[in-house]
Amino acid sequence: MSNMSLFTGFNGVCIRVVFKDDGRCSGTYETGHMARRIRFAVWLSGVTKKLAYGIVVGVMYPLLQYVGFNAADGAHNSPDVLSGVTLFYVFPTAILVFAGLAALINYPLTAARHNEIIHELT
Repeated sequence: MSNMSLFTGFNGVCIRVVFKDDGRCSGTYETGHMARRIRFAVWLSGVTKKLAYGIVVGVMYPLLQYVGFNAADGAHNSPDVLSGVTLFYVFPTAILVFAGLAALINYPLTAARHNEIIHELT
């Protein structure tokens, strides 16, 4: 496993856990009920994962074919083709991860607000 795929996989897990926890805390604080928000967070994380797999098949496979990648057993791919494969997998992933991080910059739940909610719930 490459460092980039390890990083993005770990990042995806952390982001899903953070949103599930945020939904649990703020949902309990605002309504006294947390189950609906947790179910939605779990559903959303499952749907986004399935959509991502569908995008990979629908977009990346034709791009791999475009650069001439041959996935057959024992097939020889030139260094240029392997460089193209690397570019198609590393750069879009990095761009999407950083776009997601940029979207979280102004996320309204701060550490101080989270601590207030936890204090009021306990």
